[in-house]
Amino acid sequence: GTFSAGGMMMSTSTMKENYLMDGVVLEAPEGNIFFRMTGPEKSCAAMGNALMMVVESAKKA
Repeated sequence: GTFSAGGMMMSTSTMKENYLMDGVVLEAPEGNIFFRMTGPEKSCAAMGNALMMVVESAKKA
């Protein structure tokens, strides 16, 4: 898809085509843990398994 990259508040944004955002939220008693990966579609596709390995390695206390 097209990703709107920009800073916070009132800064301008740049449209980046063929970008992907993948994310996971783990619910924990102390608070949620957020994992997010944003980048070129091909790079994110190549790193998808690594992201899931990190997420799956989280252990319940």
